Amino acid sequence: MRSSELLDIEVIQDICKKANQADIVFLLLDYDGTLVPFAPTPAEARPDAQLLSLLKRLIDTPGIRVAIVSGRSPEDLRGLISIPGLYLVGGHGSEIIMPDGKTRSLIDKTHIPHIRRKIQEVKELAVTAASGKEGFIFEDKGSSFAIHYRLADPGHAREVIRDFTEKAEKLLAGPHPVKGDLPQAREPHQVDGRAHGVAFELLKGKKLLEVRPVGVNKGEAVRKLIELMGDPGIDPGETAGVDLIEIAGNDTGRLPHGRAGASKARPSRLPIYVGDDTTDEDAFLALKSNGIGVLVSEDARPTNAHYRLRSLDSVRELIGALASVAAGSTAGFLG
Repeated sequence: MRSSELLDIEVIQDICKKANQADIVFLLLDYDGTLVPFAPTPAEARPDAQLLSLLKRLIDTPGIRVAIVSGRSPEDLRGLISIPGLYLVGGHGSEIIMPDGKTRSLIDKTHIPHIRRKIQEVKELAVTAASGKEGFIFEDKGSSFAIHYRLADPGHAREVIRDFTEKAEKLLAGPHPVKGDLPQAREPHQVDGRAHGVAFELLKGKKLLEVRPVGVNKGEAVRKLIELMGDPGIDPGETAGVDLIEIAGNDTGRLPHGRAGASKARPSRLPIYVGDDTTDEDAFLALKSNGIGVLVSEDARPTNAHYRLRSLDSVRELIGALASVAAGSTAGFLG
C-alpha cells in the first residue's frame, strides 16, 4: 500500500514507530491550515485551549523539540502562540525566534533596506489594484507581502490578482508566479544581493498571492532550524553536525532496521514536518531523504511529502501520540 493510501491512524502509527527509533525528534509544524483552520481573516485564525495544551505537553516531553514554521510575521506568531520552549519561524524562514526570545535573521542584514523598499512599492501596487473593491486584506510581513482574497468577489479577485501580477512582475524585473508546481531538487540558494539587487518571486497559496525574496522559503528555514535545534548556541550559518536518520531509497519514508546513519558519539535525530500548502513543499523536499514530510489534505495530490493526513484533527492526534510514545518509551527519545 502506498503511504498516500494509508488510513490516518496507520500514518500516525507508522510515524510513531519511526520516531521511537530516534533519540530526539524535531517536530516542525505549519500554522494556518495545519494547526488551525483557515478563517475569514488571518487575525481570526487563533489556537484554542486544547491545541495550546497539546503543544505545551509535547514541548515539555524530553526528547522532542517543537517549532511553528509559518508565512506569518514572527511578531504575529508570537502574539498567537507564546509557549516556553517553542521555536517560532516567521516569514517563510526570514526570522527565527528562539525559545529564549532572541531572534535569528536568515536574511543578510545588508539586504533588508532594499527588501523593505521593494515590499512597500509592491504594497502600493496592491492597494491601487484593489481600489474600490471589497474583501481584500493586505499583509505586510516585513520581508514579504501577501494579498488575501478569501472574502473578495471571485470575479473581482481574478481581475485584481491579474492586474497586480502584471505590474508586480515589471516592478520586480521578471519573477514569475508559481502555478502550483512542486519544487524540484536544487542546490540551496541564498537571497541574491549582487549589483542588480535582490531577486523576488510571486507565490500562490490558498486564496492568497505572496511576494517574497527568492531563497527565503520553508526548505531553507528547515535546514537552518535543524542546525539551531541541534545546538541552540550556534549561528545560523554554521553547521551543527546533526546526525539524521536516513530514509533515502524508500519513497514511503520507511526507516531501515536500526538507526541507519547515526553516530555512536551523537544522538540520532529525526525531523518531521507537517504542512498543508504549496509553500510547505520546499520543506518536504528538504527532508525528502533524511526526515519525514506529512501533507495535510483531504484529497490526494502530487507532493514531496512521504505521508498524508486528511484532517486537522488527525494532526492533533499525531501530536498527542508522539507525546505519549516519547513519555512512555524506555528506548529512544533520550533528549
